Amino acid sequence: MCFKTSQINICSYLTAIDMFVFALAFELYLLLYKHNKMKNKNLMIATAIALKLAASCSKLKEVDNSPNLNQNKPTSFKTLKVSDNFNWNTSELVIVNVYGLNTLTKITNTMIISSEDQKTVYYTANIEMSNTFVAELTLPKNVKNVKVSYGSISKVVSIQGNTANFDYLTPVIDINE
Repeated sequence: MCFKTSQINICSYLTAIDMFVFALAFELYLLLYKHNKMKNKNLMIATAIALKLAASCSKLKEVDNSPNLNQNKPTSFKTLKVSDNFNWNTSELVIVNVYGLNTLTKITNTMIISSEDQKTVYYTANIEMSNTFVAELTLPKNVKNVKVSYGSISKVVSIQGNTANFDYLTPVIDINE
């Protein structure tokens, strides 16, 4: 049984106490059973009932039955009122600017634009490295970075606004430092 006052929820204390009593009673039961000192079936049944009662306390949920609670609650999707400027889209158009790199020989490879963990591929194409182009992608709104891979070049680029910029240049590491 649970009692609730404005300051203390007695049920939570009873539950903790009951669980402690349950654990102690169960340990005692196992100890006596192992040593064959508990052969009386009635005592075993009484112990089981006591354990069940000790663990049966649960919190009561309060229900607010005030008339104002359900006043603005829509009854169906059609009666749902939403602001006129609310955007229902969960995806957005993202522009990925790829800046080409002039090379002495023609280099063509597969460009892959994917999620950072590379589990979701958003774009793939066979691209010549010297070409500058724009890739238009429809991405989930929660995506803030994409991974762009081209052969051995792989970079994570951030999406600023609705734009991401990629170039083939990789940072040079000074080995003399």
